[in-house]
Amino acid sequence: MVLLAPLEVDEKATEGFTLIELLVVVGIVSMMTSLLYFSTNTVQTSTDAQTAADRLTAHIKTQRIYAMLGSDPNQSKTIPHGVHFEEGSGVYTLFSCPHVQNCSYTPGRPDNVIENLGKTLVFREVSLTGNQLIFIPQSGEILDYDPASNNVTIENLVDRTEHTVRLNRMGTVSIE
Repeated sequence: MVLLAPLEVDEKATEGFTLIELLVVVGIVSMMTSLLYFSTNTVQTSTDAQTAADRLTAHIKTQRIYAMLGSDPNQSKTIPHGVHFEEGSGVYTLFSCPHVQNCSYTPGRPDNVIENLGKTLVFREVSLTGNQLIFIPQSGEILDYDPASNNVTIENLVDRTEHTVRLNRMGTVSIE
């Protein structure tokens, strides 16, 4: 039979952590958590702006297709479709006109569809004639196209990033 010598216990080892050690650990964990939160929040806001620009591009393309082919399969003719932008806000409206002549955005029409970019996104600059795009039936070209006025800039108010949506005469859209 083997007898073991009694273990010597250091009294200091049984006391636990000191208050200063606990405060240092809590401080480090707090700093790391706040850094993680802010870094993921920045990624989220820049992703929101890109998503909004992509969604706007999809709406513009859809309005162009509606002008070219018609939005209703039972329609016997195509009609102009367009997008109206409210500069300084994040609101844009999808609309259609009964006739090509004097086609323009009319607020309050029951067939208008109002879209919103998001809480932190606005149209900083809209360089389009009348702040609107109107697509000509069948061809899909932009009515009253001006090569000098062919873009819409979306600004993220949180991180001040911008995305510019550019159009050519034929209604082709690109994002910068």
